[in-house]
Amino acid sequence: MTFKKAHRIPGTSRVAQPGDKVQGKWVDGEVNLVRWYHADGSPSETLTHE
Repeated sequence: MTFKKAHRIPGTSRVAQPGDKVQGKWVDGEVNLVRWYHADGSPSETLTHE
């Protein structure tokens, strides 16, 4: 999913900024394994179940 405005990444406490993308897998609304990319395309961190 690509964010059009600052918003919490579903299943996490992290906030994505406009243009950021997340790609991965959620299970029952919780992050299972998700990769977060900044708007410039650089990878951030891998998000896992907290």
